[in-house]
Amino acid sequence: MTAMAGRSASFDRLTYRKNGFVYMKPCLDIIFYWSGSLFDRIDGVLACYETCVEVLEGRFKYYRTETMSSARPLRKDTLDLLPFWLRGTKSRRDVYMLFLENGSSPDEPSDRAFALNATPARGYIQLIMQPSVVDESAARFLELARTLGLMVSYDFGQAGFATHWNYLGRNQKGVLGVLNALAPRYPGLDISYPLCTKYIAPKGIKCANWLTFVTFRDCDRLGGVAALKERFDSAIVVHDAKDGVMIQAGPSPDIGDVNRQANLPHYHQVGRELAPIRFKDHPPLFGPRGVADKEVTEKWLGRFD
Repeated sequence: MTAMAGRSASFDRLTYRKNGFVYMKPCLDIIFYWSGSLFDRIDGVLACYETCVEVLEGRFKYYRTETMSSARPLRKDTLDLLPFWLRGTKSRRDVYMLFLENGSSPDEPSDRAFALNATPARGYIQLIMQPSVVDESAARFLELARTLGLMVSYDFGQAGFATHWNYLGRNQKGVLGVLNALAPRYPGLDISYPLCTKYIAPKGIKCANWLTFVTFRDCDRLGGVAALKERFDSAIVVHDAKDGVMIQAGPSPDIGDVNRQANLPHYHQVGRELAPIRFKDHPPLFGPRGVADKEVTEKWLGRFD
């Protein structure tokens, strides 16, 4: 078995299925969180959205908005909804949500998806891709993340391997149990629950990932961009971004494996330097007591500190 085939098989084993339905999939994701109004960043959000749709070639099967109790088959005008909401009408709502998925059933997580969720005070935008995108080279994914990071204004962002699950769907208890088992073993697999994480913007970052987007404001808290660059060795690359920098932890993303002593030293190096700006009161993500387990969440978020 080749290394690429082996990694694909590993990701398939990490997928959570029950009775033929996929409840959680490992993926690659790029996500940006912001505070303030969605309407303060219309151009950037729409440019980001249009790029995501183009990259995924519009191959979605289902969509869901904040007014829907479950996903529905894609309509001819579905991909025009977000541009219409932001530019085609003067009426405004308190909540904007658009989820686009390519799963085999409504509300089934896939590895080809887009998500936007915004309220008047905060929001996020997320692109989800297949892990195989970086099998031969991470260059395309790296450039895509950097391109998106030059479009949309954010308080922080990240990109790398992550878990994708439907927090509005069924079997939340089962998913949280799986996340609780995966988190300690695979440090590079981000336990993603963006509906919770959006509440910490602009208080600090969630944690380090393969790519971590840090604002100039937070860089200043660390002594400035130049000083930050000097503290990293040559394996860590600091790229320019729209509102700050994009920090790259090594040549390609990895999930690691504590059981095999694959502990992701590059991620740890970035995490240690960014620890002072990591928000230490993140809403609970998972744990033995489900989303009520704040202590387990904090320990996991500090794994690279």
